[in-house]
Amino acid sequence: MVNMVNFSASYSDDFPALNLARYRGEDPKLIILTTIPGVTGVLLVLILLLIFISSSYCIRVSNYEIFWYTHNLFIVFYIILMVHMVGGALKYQTNIEAHPPGCLRPNQSSMEQHVDLDQLEDDDGRCREDAHFEPHRPQTWLWVSGPLCLYCVERFYRYTRSSAPVTIVAVIRHPCNVIELRMLKKNFKARPGQ
Repeated sequence: MVNMVNFSASYSDDFPALNLARYRGEDPKLIILTTIPGVTGVLLVLILLLIFISSSYCIRVSNYEIFWYTHNLFIVFYIILMVHMVGGALKYQTNIEAHPPGCLRPNQSSMEQHVDLDQLEDDDGRCREDAHFEPHRPQTWLWVSGPLCLYCVERFYRYTRSSAPVTIVAVIRHPCNVIELRMLKKNFKARPGQ
């Protein structure tokens, strides 16, 4: 949200293609509600807030299900995180050779406003064309998709194992309110403490 204020206040008149805001002083709330990075950023903050609040001790003790279900929102969080940069808020210059840093307009350097065209070809510090910018390609998916796929495979494996039938052989009530369950399950061996 702070970035949206900065995009509005730091609007570049020299390089309009570099801006996320449409004009200087654009209302940051409008940028947040009309751009992909704005909407997804708000959703990411809300999900983190829900996870944080539900992690408190009083909620975990009184209603564990709220804690459990809000923490499963991490999957939605990672999916939104992968979409967050699709809007192209961060951009890079594609023609640094023809428009080196420091020049503002073609045939002009940052130090001189008027340039002799004969000297232009000899001086590498002068612009030969306007600056061109392109948004960075989203790369979050490279770092998030692998662990997310491993998590999904592990959850699927746990689901298939949990759906196997269990035969209860005996239920014994011991003193001190201890209940002993004897069960049979295919391909399962209990270890002490399980």
